[in-house]
Amino acid sequence: MIGAATIERTRQVLLAVTGLACLAYAVLALAQNRPDPLWWWVPGAAGSVAALGILAVAQFAGPKAARQAMDEHYRALELRAAARTFWAGLLLAILAGVFSALGWFDPATLLAALGTAMAGCYLCLLVFMDVRAG
Repeated sequence: MIGAATIERTRQVLLAVTGLACLAYAVLALAQNRPDPLWWWVPGAAGSVAALGILAVAQFAGPKAARQAMDEHYRALELRAAARTFWAGLLLAILAGVFSALGWFDPATLLAALGTAMAGCYLCLLVFMDVRAG
């Protein structure tokens, strides 16, 4: 029988892969100075696969195990990760403005990198906090 621990591990792995895909997209966009360093749908597809995988495992485990895996402690971690991502995003936006003013990067590239970097930052922070707490 699948329990809450399996849901948590699955969630950690899938969100980590999605976060790393987002961060890789951002880094590649900056490295190539183009907003589409690879297929535009890769970060979204990784997130969709992660959501479907977590949902499938939670459905298979049952409602009791799903409630245990998504308890108030996990919700508190989500809020902490979101708060820290806000500040990281603010710093990234300032850096993007400076880089754009200096003409180092195309504005479309910075926008693509900023969006995917913030998503990746949130997911990786959430996974890091969840693993560390757990």
